[in-house]
Amino acid sequence: RVNHAKVLLSKLILITCTLCTCTGVQPTLAQQTSGYVMNTFSDVTNIGNINHMVTDATTGKVYVAAVNKLYQFNERLEVEKTVTTGPQEDSPFCPPTGDCVCTDLGEEDCDVYQKQETACHNKALVVDYNSNKLIVCSNLFQGRCEKRQLGDINNLADVIYDEAIVPNDMSSSAYMFIAPGPGDLSRPNDQVMYIGATRSTAGIKIYQDLVPAVSSRRLDNFDFVF
Repeated sequence: RVNHAKVLLSKLILITCTLCTCTGVQPTLAQQTSGYVMNTFSDVTNIGNINHMVTDATTGKVYVAAVNKLYQFNERLEVEKTVTTGPQEDSPFCPPTGDCVCTDLGEEDCDVYQKQETACHNKALVVDYNSNKLIVCSNLFQGRCEKRQLGDINNLADVIYDEAIVPNDMSSSAYMFIAPGPGDLSRPNDQVMYIGATRSTAGIKIYQDLVPAVSSRRLDNFDFVF
């Protein structure tokens, strides 16, 4: 799967190289890159703010997460699906669901407890092959993750998981992968999700503390695995 992903990544990224000719004439950019570009794609609503990319090693489909966007490409790197993930009404000072209540004594500080249009910055993107799902995590709703159907990212799982899993701000990083868990490793379906997360710089401590620096979670409901 790693090698397959590297091949597709090389197709997605525009590779430039310097070509020398015996005449000393410098080739144009189009001449330099024509042999490396498999396909091109543009979105007027997104100027290149790409966060993460993952490849489905079974189908060859490529999933790209950007600010406020999620894209699905086929094996020929032709766009198949596009989902708008943001902005959405949210605040790092507010719970994932329900009303937002100011907890500061000074009334002048209560403005931050109002939900407002907030950009969706993808924090993690992984493929769960056992359940045929794409796990998508962002800064919104205290770092919530959601599940979408592989092959059709418009198909969002009915269950909403309110667990804080990744940082809830724009810049703090997270790393996520799926691997065998601490149970019976002889069973191939005993997979868990491992997360490494930078501490968030947004919101209040009660929410920041919900996201551990290192954790492992079940894939069915995102509960902690101990």
